Amino acid sequence: MFVSASIGVAIWQEGETPLDLLRSADTAMYRAKARGRSQLELFDAHMHDEVAARLAMKVITYRPGRLTAKITCPILFCVCEADSVAPPAPTLRYAAKAPRGEVKMYPEQHFAIYVDDAFERVVADQLAFLDKHLKSSMA
Repeated sequence: MFVSASIGVAIWQEGETPLDLLRSADTAMYRAKARGRSQLELFDAHMHDEVAARLAMKVITYRPGRLTAKITCPILFCVCEADSVAPPAPTLRYAAKAPRGEVKMYPEQHFAIYVDDAFERVVADQLAFLDKHLKSSMA
């Protein structure tokens, strides 16, 4: 097995919130992925416009949940109720089709679950999910 990583790097600018910094690093990571395997990309402000235009065509046909009915292992769906990037309704429809799907709902927006108290709640839920399913598979 060969593992590679594409990394996006952003440097905090005065006046930015932690969410701004995370969005910038995420944007740089997608740019790195577009360049191929094992890439590193440093964020610059022009990337927001580039990524938005480039991804617009992919987003139209991108439906990652359409095959959830075929996933036989336990799968956790962490759904943000106020998400405007990945709206909750389609995710919940896909989750309902997953034979062993579990849903956790969060009142935050898309990127907000990666910082502060929301991050701690999501990680606790993810660890509980892994603990539950990994322990039961080893019994």
